[in-house]
Amino acid sequence: MIRPVAVEGAFYRPRNILKNDLDNYFNSAEISFSPSKILGIVAPHAGYVYSGKTAAYAYKYLIGRKYKTVIVLSPSHYDYFEFASVFNGDFYEAPFGNLALDKELIEKLVANSNVLRKSHHGHMVEEHALEVQLPFLQYVLGEFKLVPIVLGSQNRDIVYNLAQDLSKIVNDDILIVVSTDLSHFYNRKQAEILDDFFDLYLSNWDADGLQLSLEYKRCEACGGGCVVTLLKALENNKNAKIQVVNRSYSSDTNHDTSRVVGYLSAIIYE
Repeated sequence: MIRPVAVEGAFYRPRNILKNDLDNYFNSAEISFSPSKILGIVAPHAGYVYSGKTAAYAYKYLIGRKYKTVIVLSPSHYDYFEFASVFNGDFYEAPFGNLALDKELIEKLVANSNVLRKSHHGHMVEEHALEVQLPFLQYVLGEFKLVPIVLGSQNRDIVYNLAQDLSKIVNDDILIVVSTDLSHFYNRKQAEILDDFFDLYLSNWDADGLQLSLEYKRCEACGGGCVVTLLKALENNKNAKIQVVNRSYSSDTNHDTSRVVGYLSAIIYE
């Protein structure tokens, strides 16, 4: 069973011209240092014309690296369910070739989890947040197996339990990618204040503070719980650090500062 692409031609351009777009994003992005390992990525999931360059700032650190498996954590925008859903199929279709699921790892995760289930929920509607990460991953990594996880709810119980599940299987062959945008539809000044709080908690690796801040609306992120999951899953690695590598706003592209969406990309590294 294959999960077909749903937002090709909408969030990113058709595959015959997509590589040229990605070339431009990566040529524009800059890297400022050379980590020995990349353990995790946080990247936005808006239309590429708005957030593609910001995403490329994080993904550029992956060029030349190899991973057996990539776990992508994504929020669900259209389908609400009280668990974390890993696609119950064989492949995710993507612009540069179908991506096989790492069924062995999926079975191991599901068998030992109270919150992760094999399901079509969050995958078979026109959900874009997970899909838009895949062309970037294919561009920088080439071949890898995929574990696509969509959180139908980002309540504390699901987030913390999933983080514990992931903490038991992380190793150097696994990359975790989180898909999230930041605040939505405030004016630019208000958005920057909200997003500064998110940036602060993330940069200081304060997973509990970020979770509480999201719950009390001190900051906003549609995949905020996914970010908390990533931080909690890797918090036992005392050598790991976080670097926010780029931030931007939709108004950088459309020049409308009255109603903006915030974007951020970050890497977790050693």
